[in-house]
Amino acid sequence: MRRLTKRERIAARNKPVTIFLSRDVLASFKATGKGWPARINAALKDWLRTHSPVLRSNEALA
Repeated sequence: MRRLTKRERIAARNKPVTIFLSRDVLASFKATGKGWPARINAALKDWLRTHSPVLRSNEALA
C-alpha cells in the first residue's frame, strides 16, 4: 500500500470551497509567504472559538 502525498492527506481532512476576500485581506495573507491558506483557516477557527456559530446536528468543529 502506497503512502499518501501531503496534498492527499490535506484533501482527506479539508473541503475545498470558494470564498471571496477583499483584495487587501488576501494580499496581507499572501505577503506572509507559503502556507497562507492554512493561516486563513487558522484565523477563521480562532474567530469561531470566540463566537457562537449555528451548526447543524451533523456538523462539528475540528
